Amino acid sequence: MGEYMRATTVGILWLVTFASTVTALPPTTRPTTAETTKPSRTVVAVVKGKERELPDNQQEKTASLIVELLESCSVDRTGDSDAHGDRWKHYANATHLLVKFDPPQHVQFGSSGIGAMDADAILVPISSTKVPGEILVRDGEHFHSLAKYDYKPAKALQQIMKNIQGH
Repeated sequence: MGEYMRATTVGILWLVTFASTVTALPPTTRPTTAETTKPSRTVVAVVKGKERELPDNQQEKTASLIVELLESCSVDRTGDSDAHGDRWKHYANATHLLVKFDPPQHVQFGSSGIGAMDADAILVPISSTKVPGEILVRDGEHFHSLAKYDYKPAKALQQIMKNIQGH
């Protein structure tokens, strides 16, 4: 019995010594659904009320140009008006580009990020011959109107519309 007690005591001392030198490992976390699901950006072109599919190889480029256009806006014309929802409906039946985000994408606009929102869609009323007077953003139930943008992404989007419309 003496050998057993001595072996047990040595084992306990070894365990206490070993345990005090081991650093705790951080707890493991599982990624949430939002972290494992890649956000999607889908672009739809509408010409005279009819949807036109953009080829897969143009989806990401067009979505990036639309976000670049939005981020370059320096004027927020939203105010307290509910009319922007009405204009969204009006433009939805006219020629435009629309990018939808799932989940909503956090976007900033203005040269120093003067405004920010979580956009679920951006509507750009643009055609092969006309650049937009405003860019509309839907943030859940709210609509925003932005203007005064950089002309370069607008011109690139106009070229995409020319290709879609066959001009």
